[in-house]
Amino acid sequence: MFIAHVSPRTQGKTTNAAFLAHAMHERGYPMVGFDADHSRQFQKWDEKANFPFTVLGAATPLFHTKMPAMVPDGHYGMIDCGHAEDHLDVTSSVLRCADIAIVNSSPSTGDLHRIRDLPMRKVIDDVAPLRMDSKPPETWVLLNRVPTQTNASAVPDARKWFAKRKWNVFTTTVPFLQQYSQAMPFPVKGAGTHLDQLVTEMKDRGLLP
Repeated sequence: MFIAHVSPRTQGKTTNAAFLAHAMHERGYPMVGFDADHSRQFQKWDEKANFPFTVLGAATPLFHTKMPAMVPDGHYGMIDCGHAEDHLDVTSSVLRCADIAIVNSSPSTGDLHRIRDLPMRKVIDDVAPLRMDSKPPETWVLLNRVPTQTNASAVPDARKWFAKRKWNVFTTTVPFLQQYSQAMPFPVKGAGTHLDQLVTEMKDRGLLP
């Protein structure tokens, strides 16, 4: 099973992918990480922090042909995908085999417009004919870098924006906290984090066993 974090530009994908992978690992899900971003931030973080699971380089437009074989039976692949605006070929390849696509977005107007203008929906829908089931992957929005004190209307406004466009949006949000905002936060522990809450929500929604 592949869980892919995607977005037009930098919107916290690496941090969310790493924390979610750790949260799942700590709950007993066998994990493999895939760094499908040319910046290699997921791999660099692993090299410094020595994650309890393997993180493989995967920034290739042939992801769908090469990487599925790298996931052992019973394991879950967590994919940190690069910028769709710059590397659409890699994003499209990842989406061809993703079981779940998590669109990472802050609630800011600028980031919402980047999703609209790419357009991210079309990128996801266009892979449907290339997939085994001829359907786009199960897709959910994760609101990220959410302000904790100011601009209290940002999240409700963003939810309305996505609902109007018929996007599924997780109830869980990831606030703008120092724990998540550092380039490579240490140590990485999933338990008790907002990404651990996301694991619970994904299970409750039937997205995870």
